[in-house]
Amino acid sequence: MLVIAAEGLLFTGEVARAIEMLESFVRHPYSWDQPILSARARFLLGRAYEKQNDPAPAAEYYRQFVEQWGEASRPLSEVREARDRLGALR
Repeated sequence: MLVIAAEGLLFTGEVARAIEMLESFVRHPYSWDQPILSARARFLLGRAYEKQNDPAPAAEYYRQFVEQWGEASRPLSEVREARDRLGALR
């Protein structure tokens, strides 16, 4: 639920609050028990940090997302986007 709420904040332009919520989620020791939400949170953190013109953490979160989901059995548009954004940030 936290990730979905943070995505809504990001969508409405409340980037700092979204980052706070998403960081809280990914740093929680049990976030890896929810791999889909964990991956989504990392993708959204990449977007959020990019919106704040902070490329280093944006690139790191995109990298983590691609590492986690880059070899999915079905192509995911988010993986393609994360790879593109990661390339642009380097």
